[in-house]
Amino acid sequence: MVKIANAMERSNLHHRLVHSAVKPLPVLMKKKNITAESKKKTAFLGLKKNDDQTSNKTHGVDEIKQNLNKADDCKRATPMIQFQTKKQPALPPKKNDAEMLELFQIAKKSADVANAKGILAAKEETCICVETLSLLISYPISSTAKETRLVMEKLHRLTKHKDRKICNSASSLHQHWTRSIRDQQP
Repeated sequence: MVKIANAMERSNLHHRLVHSAVKPLPVLMKKKNITAESKKKTAFLGLKKNDDQTSNKTHGVDEIKQNLNKADDCKRATPMIQFQTKKQPALPPKKNDAEMLELFQIAKKSADVANAKGILAAKEETCICVETLSLLISYPISSTAKETRLVMEKLHRLTKHKDRKICNSASSLHQHWTRSIRDQQP
């Protein structure tokens, strides 16, 4: 009975190989040989093996597990090497940038105009002030320049502005610049 089933499997496999364009995987061919050898061993030991559908399900699972365990050719198992580089502290500028000072003056004037017009009427001036203060965060400030102390005092006054948008952006800029000045000092 087993010989007839094996012959039928071989003829079905031969029929599929001849009439299909898909080439068989070498893993599947090896698996067929392994199952034939295991059947011979169980027959030799006198053990009976179930040939029902449940044993066929586990047969497919074994093939899938083998295929998943194989390493892909396109993937390489090279370890990633991470280097920790020490950042060289940038030299602090000796003078404040003229463009930075002009932007700060624009922000200060627009905040004064917004204060004079009132909170509800001065939306444009508030937007101008907030945008220029947010641009100033990208500029470095010098701790040794003469005008730094005056700029920081004016910025501290802007943190007490009655418009909360101007107040919040000025306080964030004040914190950032205070931290950068503290970092520049030895």
